[in-house]
Amino acid sequence: MRTLLGLHFRSTQPPESVSLPGSATKYHLTCIVCLCILLSACGSLPRIGNSEPQVGSVPASKPVADQPNLPAVLPRNNLLARIADGFSLPELNSVHVDEYAQWSANHPTYLSNLFKRSEPFLFHFVERIEERGLPMEIALLPAVESAYRVDAVSRSKAVGLWQFLASSGKDYGLEQDWWYDGRRDVIASTEAALDYLTVLHARFDNDWFLALAAYNGGQGNLARSIRSNQSRALKTNYLALDLRLETRRYVPKLIALRNILRDPAKYGVTLPEIANKPSFTALKLTQQVDMSAFAAQANLDSDALMKLNSGFLRWATPPRDSRAANIRTAQILIPSTDPVVIATTKAALSNSPNLSYKSHRIVKGDTLGRIAGKYGVSISALKQANNLRSNNIRLGKNLLVPIRTAEYARVASVGQKADVDGSTTPRSSQSILVTSGKPTSSNNSLSQAGQWINHQVLRGETLWSISRRYSVSVNDLLSWNQLSLDRPLQLDQVLRLLH
Repeated sequence: MRTLLGLHFRSTQPPESVSLPGSATKYHLTCIVCLCILLSACGSLPRIGNSEPQVGSVPASKPVADQPNLPAVLPRNNLLARIADGFSLPELNSVHVDEYAQWSANHPTYLSNLFKRSEPFLFHFVERIEERGLPMEIALLPAVESAYRVDAVSRSKAVGLWQFLASSGKDYGLEQDWWYDGRRDVIASTEAALDYLTVLHARFDNDWFLALAAYNGGQGNLARSIRSNQSRALKTNYLALDLRLETRRYVPKLIALRNILRDPAKYGVTLPEIANKPSFTALKLTQQVDMSAFAAQANLDSDALMKLNSGFLRWATPPRDSRAANIRTAQILIPSTDPVVIATTKAALSNSPNLSYKSHRIVKGDTLGRIAGKYGVSISALKQANNLRSNNIRLGKNLLVPIRTAEYARVASVGQKADVDGSTTPRSSQSILVTSGKPTSSNNSLSQAGQWINHQVLRGETLWSISRRYSVSVNDLLSWNQLSLDRPLQLDQVLRLLH
């Protein structure tokens, strides 16, 4: 053996300058004894190099002796540090990488806000990516796609944290109807995104840069660009392809953020502390739940609850017979992992009142559109609630109309008359609908399930955020206020809406 623990033995004979007493046999015996002592000590020497355990250094089927309770990889307290430990994508030799990294470093508020928005979801991303054995850089992909905004909508109508189009979302099992949009669902969209990326990685020769480019620009466009280069005997790696500007800069943005997390000191960045632990709990739903009423009853932060459950598009979870009900809507995400909070929340769920439905008798001249407008709901909601396959309705029949229970008191009116089914119908605009803390206009023209109110635009609000707040559509807001999408809202502008 010429190398032992990094010690190199050039000769088995002692240097000529050293005089040893006794015979050569004694010398050899002495060397052999010393060598045995060194060999016996090897097993007790500490590992040279990084003392932190390495992933895969010990097979899971062969636990380390005398350490049965130690995990293979010790957890990190800071989730961002754990993410950095899992980076595996190669370097990208693009000038845009340094440009974006330096820009981010020069805008610390941007980075701070970015990671603050990520906190409700990031741990879940990391867990699923680790379980699938994917590059940890993917946990940063929503930063590039949506800036970790659950309500992000692109110019091409891609939606949610992972920015799925309606068609690609449906391809990967993300149901979309009046009640629910799986593209906004934190859990469902994450699974779909990781499935899609895995498929793209396999299709494009296990090249992650090409897979990411296809995720952004479409696999058809990427395949055509590759074929074009092949026909001209050109390289077909990511940097060599003729891609649209957004896709050419898409991967550099991701790698730039990766580089900052990997070496924040290099860029003079102080990263925030994000706890390396779950941030939400999933609870089973057994009935349709009014989200606002449930949040109040369970003493939960309503905004945090809505953000975690952005897949629910309306004031309530989907009815059990809706198309999406059997996908992911059988559970609700709670912004806490505290056992006491969970117990309180479960009690609130079990005691949650069923949603109310108003019965409407169909009269001459009624259409689904006219009835939907009267009650402030959509035609699709009426069709779902009544299991209708077409827009045809029959005179004299009753329709069920879903009505919110959390924010509406009973309709009181002067001279109400009773329907044959026992419900009450206001005769005129003298009807009064009591709301909880919502500003009302001087116009008393009311519908049976809502009233016209005024909303004063606050700083940072958009048509989308206002539509989500009041559970109405953007198109309705545009129509009610004679607005167009190319004209931004103004601070303190007053909007009229049916709520």
